[in-house]
Amino acid sequence: MLAPPEAALPAAASDFPRRILTVAWMSILLGFAIEALLLAVATGMSGGLVQPAPFVADLVQKVSWSFLVCLGLGIGTSVVKARPAAMGALGFVAAPVAFSIAKALHKGMGAALGVAGVVAGPSTFLIALLKAVEYGVFGVVLGRVSQKPGAGLGLYTVIGLAIGVVFGGAITALIAQAGATGSGLATKAINELIFPLGCSLVLYVADALGRNTAS
Repeated sequence: MLAPPEAALPAAASDFPRRILTVAWMSILLGFAIEALLLAVATGMSGGLVQPAPFVADLVQKVSWSFLVCLGLGIGTSVVKARPAAMGALGFVAAPVAFSIAKALHKGMGAALGVAGVVAGPSTFLIALLKAVEYGVFGVVLGRVSQKPGAGLGLYTVIGLAIGVVFGGAITALIAQAGATGSGLATKAINELIFPLGCSLVLYVADALGRNTAS
């Protein structure tokens, strides 16, 4: 027997902290996993061990970026899932904010560890704008998908990959145009491709958790 709407609302509200906590710890693990993958790629391409300090600074950046972006979208799917436009707005705002915070933390950690300053690259404003558009689109699509009762792991996977290929490809092209080559370019390309997929899977787990609780 289906619960009346007034009974379902408190259940959904009580489940909100658990869903957000799930997104939070999974997004942190995602940041660690991506950095471990990039470290393995850089080590393989250089033919030996790389200096750990730059990757410690990168780890701080990856974890903070992953946490802030996925958490922002996770809150959106839990609170405003009926309004894809609102989800898009959340993604559009969360991405550049997370990018700025993660970049500042990376710079601070790099200075503390004595890592040389970042070489010249694409315009920070341009990258932040691209990420705003990327996660704005991501939010709209996720908002629509979260409304579909039959949305499964495959659909979330396709969405994450598509976002990574389109926008990650554009960002990687800008980085290459700025002069990045070798392992530096390879790790940035992998990061831009893999992260949207990982974040999409994190949000799938949170959404599936919410659906199971509601049922």
